[in-house]
Amino acid sequence: MSLLTTLIKRVSPVMPAPTLDSVGRPVQPWAPSSTTVADLGRLRLLVSNVDVTFFRFVPFELVSLDDAEPFGDATAVFEFPQITPFDTLGSGALSWLTRFAPVLLQLVAADDSTVLDTLWVGQAASIDRTDGGGQSGLQLSCTGSLMQAQLAQHQPPFFIDTPVDVGQMIANVLNGTVSRRFATVTAVTTGVTTRTKGDRSQTRLAYVQSLLATATDAAGHIWTVGQNAGTAVFQIRAKDLTTVDATFTIGTPGLVVQLTEDDTQAPNVIYGEWTTPEMCRGRNSKYPNIRPDDAPLYPNSNPAHLITVGTTDAATDSGHGVTDWQNQMHAIGYGAVLPTGTYSSSDEVYCKREQTAAGITVDGIIGPQTWAATFGVGSNSGDLAGAYFAPIAEDPTVEPFLYAANGATTGPNPAYVPGKMRVERFESLGDGLSRDQAFASAAAELAANTSAGVTGKIVATVDPEEGSRLLLRSGQNILLKGYNGGNVMLHIVARSVDANMQVTYTVDSKARDSLTVAQSLNRDYETTQDPAKQYRKASTALTTPTHAVWDCEAGSGKIPRHAVFGGLWTVIRVPVAEFGQIARTIFQTDTQLTEFAVFVFENAVTAADLVRYVGNPLGADGAWKNATTKDPLFNLGLRMAWGSASQPCGYSPLSLTDGAPLTGLLDDDAGWSYVCSKPPWLWVAEYATDSCFITGTLEQAVS
Repeated sequence: MSLLTTLIKRVSPVMPAPTLDSVGRPVQPWAPSSTTVADLGRLRLLVSNVDVTFFRFVPFELVSLDDAEPFGDATAVFEFPQITPFDTLGSGALSWLTRFAPVLLQLVAADDSTVLDTLWVGQAASIDRTDGGGQSGLQLSCTGSLMQAQLAQHQPPFFIDTPVDVGQMIANVLNGTVSRRFATVTAVTTGVTTRTKGDRSQTRLAYVQSLLATATDAAGHIWTVGQNAGTAVFQIRAKDLTTVDATFTIGTPGLVVQLTEDDTQAPNVIYGEWTTPEMCRGRNSKYPNIRPDDAPLYPNSNPAHLITVGTTDAATDSGHGVTDWQNQMHAIGYGAVLPTGTYSSSDEVYCKREQTAAGITVDGIIGPQTWAATFGVGSNSGDLAGAYFAPIAEDPTVEPFLYAANGATTGPNPAYVPGKMRVERFESLGDGLSRDQAFASAAAELAANTSAGVTGKIVATVDPEEGSRLLLRSGQNILLKGYNGGNVMLHIVARSVDANMQVTYTVDSKARDSLTVAQSLNRDYETTQDPAKQYRKASTALTTPTHAVWDCEAGSGKIPRHAVFGGLWTVIRVPVAEFGQIARTIFQTDTQLTEFAVFVFENAVTAADLVRYVGNPLGADGAWKNATTKDPLFNLGLRMAWGSASQPCGYSPLSLTDGAPLTGLLDDDAGWSYVCSKPPWLWVAEYATDSCFITGTLEQAVS
């Protein structure tokens, strides 16, 4: 007999505190101290606003209904055994059964006089018809109101110039759903900002879910999109973690409790990556064998001023230019060069040796070209051996060593507790974050996960003390008495009702979203089938990179300000990544606006190579592109080149042929890719008509 032919009753027992035996079990009989029994009502189903509860005098059958946090009502399935494959849907007596028909499941009084509650709101999604094999009828599968946004593709903006509050972003995305059937979502201020654009492969709902994954504010409020029960109205709101909506007691007849406290789900070390407001990737990479680029700036403010025999420190604008060069020469192997503060004829001899080794003009004069070669301007020294990703938040008791800022080990950590289990996790923290914000976000997550929390399922065929189990939804809280010798507050992250009115609540004391909890519970189930899966893999992060990666903290793509002597090639080495895509190339001259050319190589090149195969790139137009010079350049790893006689660099945003004024700027948004022969380096060669300083950026393409 269908449940619809009888009233649904509420049965709410109140269990007293048990008397325990010697092994901690309740002494029997342990019975309710009181029980509330009352008629609740019956179910009514409306499709297209037509009451089809007893269509053709046969009651529909509820197969299942589900809701979850976030997004509320999720799925519902109903059966109509009286509808046959011979019926024509959407016409005549079945005119109510159309594509995406609105669906309401209500709880009504026995006499139909009052709607007591609306249990589920949504629309028809699919229709399955069966005839034969002893079965006949129609099954109507439905999706919740907000699930409409799961059918709409996210349309990411081309650029987000300033961080946006997620409360505004979520409202914009959901309200942008075309022909939506849910009410306008009101934007709120959460204090959590983002520049995460998402991508077109996501649905609108998937993008919103990704925003909610990190939507915890500084006060610890967890933001979500919740449904006003029984309506198609949704709110962006902080989760309520304190209100007791229902009370159950372990041991109550009709109640099954399956809970777990999984310490492998409580990370004490967090790795992560994020994208800065400048759209540069950060990962807290450490390079213990590479020193940062600390090459001093060319010592004269006019790059045309040179150091020749007899020049003293006092003759340089820095006041110590000669001594700086002598110290560097001594450090890189020319031991006979000593810091005297005066450039001597002996120094000139060693300068020519260094110029010969660097493949630049051999004249014994220290100008911008020689200065860059001597100091390795734009490059770091050392290698990538030992590079790794360091945590962005961690419990110091699980870290054996102390580290310097570059990641080098400095000694044992006195706070380390040997044998304490280290549980690592990788987090994608999103876009538009500064380094400090990324670290603060990870620290907040670490603080929130000092304990594993309690997760699991409560299966009820009995009602809580306060009311009906059917009216208890995701987003509400259960106070479970008798757990672990006391009480525990559990947040409902999902609810499922089956045909027998058995309700299964998926619960979590930390109020994580349903998808997160479901993954944890599925893993728990797998461990009972395969002990090898008992412990979660330590981390999904790579603590040692498998290849050189783009990292702003390592100076990737940054062209430091350096001097270029007019009419000579200057080559600097720039860190990028092992391979990748450059979305925008920017070079700017200063102190002297001038025409210039820029060549980028994937292999190591010298100024002598450029003199041999190119000469003056701004001379005879295209002369360097003929077969006798072009092929050797490509063999040297030429990847990109800008600048010729008819199209010199320095006229952006327009060009010389447009009659534009000289701006000293190259700004090219044409993308190009590279594969480094010696990761993570690219070699950048520059030629300027007049002596100047140049700075620049190679901007990585960020998906």
